[in-house]
Amino acid sequence: MALFTAAVDPGWTLCIAAMALFVAVEVVVSQAVEPLLYGHTTGLSPISVVVAAIFWSWIWGPIGLLLSTPLTLCLVVAGRNVKGLAFLDILFGDTPALTLSQRFYQRALAGDAHELIADARKFLARHPLTRYCDDVLVPALQLASLDFAGGTISPVQQQNVRQAMASVLGQLGPEAGRRSRQRPVAPPPAGDTGVGQELRRQREAVLGRFQGSLEVAPGSVALCVGLGSYRDDLGTEILVRVLRDARVDARHVSIADFEQQPPEARPDSVAIVFIVSMVPELEWERGDALIATLRRRLPGVPLVAVFPGTPPSAVQGAEQEKNLDGVTRSFGASLEEMGRRFPPAAA
Repeated sequence: MALFTAAVDPGWTLCIAAMALFVAVEVVVSQAVEPLLYGHTTGLSPISVVVAAIFWSWIWGPIGLLLSTPLTLCLVVAGRNVKGLAFLDILFGDTPALTLSQRFYQRALAGDAHELIADARKFLARHPLTRYCDDVLVPALQLASLDFAGGTISPVQQQNVRQAMASVLGQLGPEAGRRSRQRPVAPPPAGDTGVGQELRRQREAVLGRFQGSLEVAPGSVALCVGLGSYRDDLGTEILVRVLRDARVDARHVSIADFEQQPPEARPDSVAIVFIVSMVPELEWERGDALIATLRRRLPGVPLVAVFPGTPPSAVQGAEQEKNLDGVTRSFGASLEEMGRRFPPAAA
């Protein structure tokens, strides 16, 4: 090509420009376009395509360059199917080393709330809030609960996880923009496990003591009640934010609130009550007294138990045993239950 341009043009300008264009296109295609294209179609990471091309070209020259992608792909396949070679899949494959929930927990242990918030916003740009809570937050909470119970993380890391959870959840839900204009609420102090209650107080700082107006349409309020542990309070607060994001007037109340008659818990205004238990195999026995109180205070109102991330075997028969009107095992299913029972006016 350089000889052709030199022959047709009396000067060197066209020849040099043609050579520069060829070099630029070749660099862009070989270093950017082909790695991305081959990476997506073969399951290789883009960087592994570049490194493989350099390595096999150095070993076998032009033949190695042609065979670099298939040879590397063979190594990745071997890594995915041979346990002892799994490191090859990690090195060259495009599968993330950590799941989204594992990454959340890893960054939470480090106290990196800013990165977690950025990741959450990227996820929510493509998926609804219910999916983020069910696929990322709940598995991360389960990992944290296991490490808390086993004592495998330090008190500083425990506090980092709590503050990271509070920071991320504080940015989720329809009140997040309004809350940013209010005086910020301090994160939970060291040693405090009440992240859910702290998040409830943040929302009350925006919406008022009763988390909304007491003058509401009949059958328009969804009450969310935890069984009293800090895990249940956190799960209840997540459910409230999921429902409010779907424009449901959801409010977080506690067992202590029902020791008196909370004004927002009126039989004419409440449409449904969600009872949240994050670890039902350990905590569900405490639900008997709560269910009896709710049946007495709110006659005729449906009671639905919510067991986020719980296997079916752990809650089998709970609906009949506890005289419930329904059981769900995810926040998304709880939102669907709300919509099924009250389409579309209340949901």
